[in-house]
Amino acid sequence: MLGTALFLFGNTQVQAQFPEDFESGVPPAGWTNTEGNLFDGGVSGYGTGSSSTEFDFYDISSGTLTLTSPTFTPTTAGMSLSFDVAGAAYPGATDEIDLQESTDGGTTWTTVQVMTNAVGDVLNTYGGAITGGFSPSAAQWATLNYTLDAGTDAIQFLGTTGYGNNVFIDNVDLLAAPTDCNGAPN
Repeated sequence: MLGTALFLFGNTQVQAQFPEDFESGVPPAGWTNTEGNLFDGGVSGYGTGSSSTEFDFYDISSGTLTLTSPTFTPTTAGMSLSFDVAGAAYPGATDEIDLQESTDGGTTWTTVQVMTNAVGDVLNTYGGAITGGFSPSAAQWATLNYTLDAGTDAIQFLGTTGYGNNVFIDNVDLLAAPTDCNGAPN
């Protein structure tokens, strides 16, 4: 589903769109990178482009990294957020990214899902731990999908470094609720 929202920066209007593939830069127009420590990963989900957002946990020893969307038309019941991820662990360290939603334009946040790059968790698409900085191949991506509360009008990815390894996010999209099948099967 393609969603749009209109934003005013000074006297310039910026239109945010979903899906967001980060090909226009990190952060894209309307999105914010509060700490300034997110980068263009130089790789793209499943190798379909050349950009993604890199949470550079490998080089950042403490603190948080936040990527926040602009506000958008509030979601309806059953809508979800889909995004591609790639990541690996560093031996003995675990990093965390919380998917958060807001229903008041980003004044307050509620955690939808806590995700880590620990071996076996959803952000570890490498399948293990490595001592060098991780950069994924096209085959090392996964797509995650989480249902948002009705009325959600902004999302953010709140990363907390454990001085571990890199995690990449790409192709963020708002998806409509599935429709019921009311017909007879063929």
